[in-house]
Amino acid sequence: MHTPGENLTIDEQLLAFRGRAVFRIYIPKKPAKYGLKLILCCDNKSKYLLGAIPYVAKQEPPPQGDLSLGHYYVRQLTRPYHQSNRNVTVDNWFTSIPLAMDLQSNCGLTLVGTIKSNKKEIPSQMRSMEGRIPGSSAFLYDDYMTLVSYAPLTKKGKSSKLVHILSTMHSTPTLGDHGKPEVVLFYNSTKCAPPTHVAERRRGGHSASFMAC
Repeated sequence: MHTPGENLTIDEQLLAFRGRAVFRIYIPKKPAKYGLKLILCCDNKSKYLLGAIPYVAKQEPPPQGDLSLGHYYVRQLTRPYHQSNRNVTVDNWFTSIPLAMDLQSNCGLTLVGTIKSNKKEIPSQMRSMEGRIPGSSAFLYDDYMTLVSYAPLTKKGKSSKLVHILSTMHSTPTLGDHGKPEVVLFYNSTKCAPPTHVAERRRGGHSASFMAC
């Protein structure tokens, strides 16, 4: 059995598929257009795919009470690694305060993930561009959670929007290369575990291409 490293990544990918399935989705902007969306858990160090769950959208509610779909998928995919003190990196479709609290308190895992700026838990002063210097960062702490509001520099030396990252792994306002917060650098290095990896096979006359992350 493969033993993953200390950092896991959960992301979504589209498996090209034109057969019959109740959870087949249509995405007109994708080259394949029709497919099955999978939620994947990967080992960031080895680029190994650890597990996958089909995305069923609103076909059925999560089996565990009133959890959001993103929360449910993260909990299920990380179940074999609960209480292992690993970190889980996710994007803003998954990230929420309840998820961060649940992983920390009940699962023995930390979380690092971008979080949507319209979440009610984010204070208005952390969402506003007013008075923010391009390249600057603001930090907010609450118990074991750290929220970073970062104003990334564009090629023209300006900032057009803020990036928010929630972390239960980091607890200090450490800055790294080019003044970027350590939280941002860590997220960038772990947000997509494997490089593009394609495995193709034939099923019922249909070609299916799978990209791990």
